[in-house]
Amino acid sequence: MKIYKTLYLAIILLPFFLNAQVFEAVTSVSLAITPEFPEPNSAVRARIMTYSFDLDRASMEWVLNGRRLAAGVGLKEVSFTSGPIGSASVLKVRVSPQGGLGAVEKTLEIRPAAADLLVEPDNFVPYWYRGGKVVSPGSRVKVVAIPHFIFEGARLDPKSLVYEWGLDGERQGEKSGQGRQSFSFKMPRAAGESVEISVKISSPQGTLNAEVRTAIEARNPQILFYEKKPLVGLVSSEAMTAKVIPSGSSLEVEAAPFFMNASSLKDLNFRWNFDGLEIPADPAQPNVFLVKSNSGSPGSAALNLTVSSLSSVLEEARALLNIYAE
Repeated sequence: MKIYKTLYLAIILLPFFLNAQVFEAVTSVSLAITPEFPEPNSAVRARIMTYSFDLDRASMEWVLNGRRLAAGVGLKEVSFTSGPIGSASVLKVRVSPQGGLGAVEKTLEIRPAAADLLVEPDNFVPYWYRGGKVVSPGSRVKVVAIPHFIFEGARLDPKSLVYEWGLDGERQGEKSGQGRQSFSFKMPRAAGESVEISVKISSPQGTLNAEVRTAIEARNPQILFYEKKPLVGLVSSEAMTAKVIPSGSSLEVEAAPFFMNASSLKDLNFRWNFDGLEIPADPAQPNVFLVKSNSGSPGSAALNLTVSSLSSVLEEARALLNIYAE
C-alpha cells in the first residue's frame, strides 16, 4: 500500500510542477527594443530574452500591428521601421519552447516621439548679425528642449511634460522636473573642450517618451574687420583681412567682436596697434580706427587689435588687417 500511495502522490503533484515550469517561463521572458525610445520612421530592433528555456530551439512568431513580421525556430531578433509621429504600433511575439511547455506571448506598444535641442549661448554679436551663435569658452549657455509629442491626434503641451536633464552623463536632479523645458550651465574655460547635454522627456502617464542628446564644443571668439564708407555706412557684407587704398586717402575700420562673453562693447577693452605703435582707443567708439596714408608714399602697414573681456582676464581675441597704399 505504501508504494501505491507514493505513486498516487506523484501523479497528483505532476501537474503542479508542470504549471510551475510554465509560470516560470512566462514571467522570465522579456521583450526589449533598441533604441529604447524610437523616433518616428526610424529603424527599430526587437529582441526576446529568457533564461528559463533554450530560445535557439524554440519556435517564434513575430506580429506587428496584426500582420506577421517573421517566424521561425530560434528567431530571437527582428527589425522593422517605426510608424510616423503620433502613431501607435503593437509588436507581439509568440514563443513555443521545445518540449511542450506551452506557448509564451509578449506584447509591446510603440508610440514614436521626437524632440529637438536649441542651444542659445549668452555672448556678444554685432546688432546686425543674423546668424547662429558659437559657444565660447566660459560662456553661459541655455539649452531648450522642443518636444514633438502627439497622443491620439492631439499635440501635448510642453509644460505638461517631465524633463530629466543630464550633463556629461550625470543626472541634474535640481534642474529636472515637470515643465523644466530649459537647462542652463557654464562652459569650460578652455577652447576645444566639449560637454554633452542630454534630456529624457516623458508624458505625465509615461505613454510617450523621447531622449535626445547633443555635444557642445567651446570655440574661441573672433574679431572681424569691416569698412565704414561715407554716405554708405558699415559694409557688413564683406569682412576684410587685407585692404588696398590710394596714397593720401583714409580708411575707417570697424572691428566687430563675435561670441565674446559680454553684453555690449562697454564690457570689452580694445587695444590698437598700427605699424608697431600702440594707439589709444577712442572712448566714444573704441571699436573704430581711422587709417590715414601719406600722399605720394606707397607702402604697407599692419593694423593689429587685441580685444579682452573686462570681467575675465583669461578671455582675449586678436585680429590682423594688412593695409597697402598705392
